[in-house]
Amino acid sequence: MYPSLVSGSGKARSAELAALAYKMWEVLSASNLSSIARLFREAIDLDQGNAAAFAGLSLALIVGGLWGLVRTPAAFSAAKAAMLRALEIDPQLPEAKCASAWVKMVSTRDWQGARRGFDEALQYGPRTTHAMVGRALLYFAKGSGEEAASLLLEAAQRHPLSSAATAWYCWGEYLSGEYTNALLQIEQYRAGGRSGPVVDAAEALVSIQLEEQDAQIGRIEALSASSPHHEVLRGALGYAYATAGQSQ
Repeated sequence: MYPSLVSGSGKARSAELAALAYKMWEVLSASNLSSIARLFREAIDLDQGNAAAFAGLSLALIVGGLWGLVRTPAAFSAAKAAMLRALEIDPQLPEAKCASAWVKMVSTRDWQGARRGFDEALQYGPRTTHAMVGRALLYFAKGSGEEAASLLLEAAQRHPLSSAATAWYCWGEYLSGEYTNALLQIEQYRAGGRSGPVVDAAEALVSIQLEEQDAQIGRIEALSASSPHHEVLRGALGYAYATAGQSQ
C-alpha cells in the first residue's frame, strides 16, 4: 500500500532494522526485549509496508505482557493490531502467522485456532522459539507434558544463548512436576549470569513445592522485588502468605 511513499533507502534501512531485531531475538532476555521492540518500531516508522516488522512487534508485545514487563491488556491489544497489519500486508508471512497463533492463545482464547497456527508454523517454516514455546504451552494445557517438555528442550538446544528459551525449559520442568530438576536447571541458569521473570516465576512455584514456609516466603519476597509487576509471582507470594496464616 505504501511503496510509493517510501524511498528505496528508507525501505532498505527498515529491512535492516527488522533483520537486526530478529537476530537479537536469538539471544532474547528480559534486558534486551525493549531494545528489540524499539528496533521493530523504528523499522515501521521508516516503512509502514514492512510486514516482518509489524509481526515482530506483535510478538515482542506479547512476550512483554507475559513477562509482566508491560500491562497485559494494552500490550495484547497493540499486539493484535500489529499482527493484523502484518497479515494485511503479507498473509503468508510465517512470523505473522505465528503472531496470530499467539494472539489467539493469550487474548481471544481460540485454542484450536492457536494450535493449528503453531502446528502450521512448525511444519512448514523454520522451527523458531516463537512457535515451539507457543505449541509447548498448549501441550501443557492439554496435559501432554512429555510432548511439551520435548519441544522446550529442543528450543533451548537450538538457541543456547537465548535466556528466554532456557527459561521456558525450566518452566516446563516445573509444569511437568520435575521440581528437583527444575530447581537444578534454575540454579545452573543463574550461575551463567542470567535472570528474568519466567525463571523467577518458576523458582517461586518450585519453592512452594520443596521448601518450608519461612524459606519459601523469604525467597518469593526477594523474587517479587525484582519483578514487581509479574502476576504469577504476586499470586505465589499471596499463596505463601495465606498458607503461613499471614492474612494481612
